[in-house]
Amino acid sequence: TNFQKLGAAGVTILAATGDAGAHGRSDLSCSSGTVHPGFPASSPYITAVGATQLASDAKAGGSSPICQSQLQCAISGSEIVSSTSTGALITSGGGFSNFASTPSYQSAAVSAYLAKSGVTPPAADFNAAGRGYPDVAALGHSYYIELDGQVQAVDGTSAACPVFAGVLSLINAHRVKNGGSKLGFANPALYAAYAADASSFNDITVGNNKCTQDGSGCCSTGFTASSGWDATTGMGTPNYPKLVAAIDTVTEANAPASALSELIEALQKLFPQGA
Repeated sequence: TNFQKLGAAGVTILAATGDAGAHGRSDLSCSSGTVHPGFPASSPYITAVGATQLASDAKAGGSSPICQSQLQCAISGSEIVSSTSTGALITSGGGFSNFASTPSYQSAAVSAYLAKSGVTPPAADFNAAGRGYPDVAALGHSYYIELDGQVQAVDGTSAACPVFAGVLSLINAHRVKNGGSKLGFANPALYAAYAADASSFNDITVGNNKCTQDGSGCCSTGFTASSGWDATTGMGTPNYPKLVAAIDTVTEANAPASALSELIEALQKLFPQGA
């Protein structure tokens, strides 16, 4: 696929997981008995980004001029899964692909999640052998914007996704400055870093993605956050200093080699010699 080609060329592709939970925009009324994975976030060659929001322990403050407006700035607080059931305008998408199988780079993390009880829909309602997503998450609630001169707060996995893209840009700049290469297809390195140091991500353990979007309903099925990787916020939100250090360590040790070999093999199938 083109995603594979770009990854092999050193380009990192990210996608938001969608704002309508596990059931997605195709089932806002929860009329289906099954969850609906979204594309392209469910592609194994994409870094899929889910959304969090601050919990009720968030504290307001800050001296910036925008913090003195009718919208307050948060200066601390724990994170939970972004959901309309907890006051957000969107619910973080996530689940398992119906078509792509679980890639090797995430097999251990996904297997650990599936081994837990009560965190997934019934087995017949999703593809447990599929690629699990999201991979990671970032804050996706109450972003300050100005539209037509009016101050507003907006939500979205489409707000969270560019935040994590910015984190990867900083990591790439660090690597290039120190004589390294850009990450390109980032997932193998991200999961290897997580395996080496789980604290390189902030673990999100509260919430679920059973609800859909603002104004729509909450379904009886979906995925629930738990310790470790889960199908609501992936490995969690980045702990930047530790993530940089962990990626440096695992890439120097060539930890993602098996996943890279998997990508090369897939490309060889796409472009067989002599074709």
